[in-house]
Amino acid sequence: MSALIAICSNNFFTIMSDGLDEDHPNVIKVSDKWAAGICGDSDVSDLIIGEIRKRPAYKTLSIEQVLFKLKNTLKKLSESKPPATIFVRGSNSNRVFCLNILSADNDFEPVTILSRDNEFDVKTATLSGIDTQPLIDEHILSQFPPTGIDHLATIMGAFIKAVAKQDSSVSSTTFKEFVFPW
Repeated sequence: MSALIAICSNNFFTIMSDGLDEDHPNVIKVSDKWAAGICGDSDVSDLIIGEIRKRPAYKTLSIEQVLFKLKNTLKKLSESKPPATIFVRGSNSNRVFCLNILSADNDFEPVTILSRDNEFDVKTATLSGIDTQPLIDEHILSQFPPTGIDHLATIMGAFIKAVAKQDSSVSSTTFKEFVFPW
């Protein structure tokens, strides 16, 4: 089970994922500087989010330090647990807002995507590997530009629900976080 979508611009970030319930969300806002979303087995998600929650020091770490810690944790977990993909969004040490993707496909080495002025990046991940581009086109891009945060949450929720219709392991229950770093 898992579907994850992130929509990013140079001045905000929102992430939404399916999840079991309030005790098992797949997204977490750690500080006003960064948030993360996890696409993976619920055990993996619980372990990663639990690790972040139990260590208050994560709030003070730079994105680079967070990525290093998450990469090492994911590598250890991948030996015994199913693969996961994590989106981490926030400001790097140069105060540049960027999206970082850690996945088993690239041995959990962070792939960094820098924000561009007046552009939106839409990134998705699913465990089942379904082709999400038609769903992005239908539920996200056809609604751009969003008219506000509520509109953005609505179209992202529609995307997750559309994924759930194609993949019965994905829950239509959603969790979201917004980050406005400046």
